[in-house]
Amino acid sequence: MRRTLILLAMAAAIFAFQGTPPHPAQAITTTWDLRLTGLQENPPVLDDAAWATAQLSFDDATRTVTYTINVFGVAPELVTAAHIHFIGAVGVNTNPKYPLLAKGMLNASGKVTIDASDVPALLAGDMYVNMHTLDHPLGAARAQIEPLIKTLYRMEVNALNKFDVASRMAFYADNAQQYGGGLCGGATPCLGKAAIQRQVENAASPGARVTLTTIDFQISGNTLTTVDEIRTNATRTAGIDRFLQTTVTTYAGGLIIRRDIANVLTDPKTQEFIAFQAAQQAAQAGAPIRPPATGDAGLASGNGSSLLLPVLALTMLSLGGTAAVAYARRRV
Repeated sequence: MRRTLILLAMAAAIFAFQGTPPHPAQAITTTWDLRLTGLQENPPVLDDAAWATAQLSFDDATRTVTYTINVFGVAPELVTAAHIHFIGAVGVNTNPKYPLLAKGMLNASGKVTIDASDVPALLAGDMYVNMHTLDHPLGAARAQIEPLIKTLYRMEVNALNKFDVASRMAFYADNAQQYGGGLCGGATPCLGKAAIQRQVENAASPGARVTLTTIDFQISGNTLTTVDEIRTNATRTAGIDRFLQTTVTTYAGGLIIRRDIANVLTDPKTQEFIAFQAAQQAAQAGAPIRPPATGDAGLASGNGSSLLLPVLALTMLSLGGTAAVAYARRRV
């Protein structure tokens, strides 16, 4: 009898285990609140007052985007369409794929189903909403499907990598401040747009040729923190592929109001580059090598003045940090 009871209990347990359906995975909803502007078009559209807002909500279980789009600053008869375009990173133009707004309409709401193969690009910020008009058939106003401040930063980086000073400066407020980064480092932060422009011009000059690749974004409110790979003529002279920096940028009204730059001193290549610079600096100055104490890559002397080699003077976009930082990769 005892054996029979045990077998019955085991059978009941197996039945209960097999008969209990697994808990369904919870759907994840991602939302975006977008502002479409002519500035985000490629090339920028600056002669048209048309703009738009779009609210998108993506359900990963159904691959459905629920949307509302509203167009402003243009007569309805001039509006031709609005779409989600695939695949288009910031500054890259692609063909429309998912229609949102029909000809002659200023407002629309609805749902579109995203192809499974397109979902990774959507969630990575590599798709965009584009509104078309008769005056600008390729696009009058655009927004990347990602937080606005991330788009603004990526647009600025595009300008930096093209050595386009004027386009970069368009992202700064008149009262912007920068702490760290070349002429803005150490005891001489750049206070005001004019001061920052001198550093931006230095970074773009033939003697520097600073380029930047962002490898991580973190967003909190109106503040964007990035980890960036920096390459300059100085890194090439040193035979070092790149060094790392963190950039903390705060935006207000779509413009940069404060930026803090620091080297990632826990990164071996950054340490190697700083050591190379310290050795070069000491050799020229005839002074003993001392490690940097403020994250300024050894470029600031005790009284705050700079001892810069000519090849380095124009390249130090990122070596004037106010603090050393450690970096743990985390995707937004």
